[in-house]
Amino acid sequence: MVGLPPRSGELHGHTVALPYNQHGVAMLLRTLRERSEKPESFIGTKAEPTQYQLDKWLSAMAAQKREAAKAAVAAEIEEGLAALGL
Repeated sequence: MVGLPPRSGELHGHTVALPYNQHGVAMLLRTLRERSEKPESFIGTKAEPTQYQLDKWLSAMAAQKREAAKAAVAAEIEEGLAALGL
């Protein structure tokens, strides 16, 4: 869980859950970078993401990683077939 402090003029911050892996750290860094660049942002933006937004971003990152792994396996199979002359 990460507690995002309130922005200027607001009374309450909000809390989001991030996984303890490289994707979670990437999302945290992205959020902090956006917050530093856009100090007057609203909830639902990249600087103030909701849990729903973070879940969608993390899901997209995981899907991208799966696709890259599939492509690597396909390339390895092609290399093996080429080595066999097929």
